[in-house]
Amino acid sequence: MNTDHDVIARSLREPAAFADLFDRHAATVYRYASSRSTRQVADDLLSETFLVATRLAKLPRGDRDVVILYAWEELTYEQISHALGIPVGTVRSRLNRARTKLGAALPCPTHSKEAGHGLSESLA
Repeated sequence: MNTDHDVIARSLREPAAFADLFDRHAATVYRYASSRSTRQVADDLLSETFLVATRLAKLPRGDRDVVILYAWEELTYEQISHALGIPVGTVRSRLNRARTKLGAALPCPTHSKEAGHGLSESLA
């Protein structure tokens, strides 16, 4: 059986392969979302979840690592810098580059001094 990682890696070469990941997880994501909201909201969340996953998979690993640590682990730039062993300026440039590629699909938690760094007005 292919792991999710294997499917994502294959989908970079064969975009249609991402359908396997969707087929594997869509029902679970939808059930979870619809149990906590309306059907319309669940439909939207399902679409957004796989849109973000698709876009994240296409990012270079360094950019993806920074995004995940920032957006989902809610680490500060300094914490990400320490965790990855890279300068804070590199964290900022990777995050800015990733935001540009991800567009509005990236959830953006706020960290007091860092909120809005590299974001357009519509995303900040």
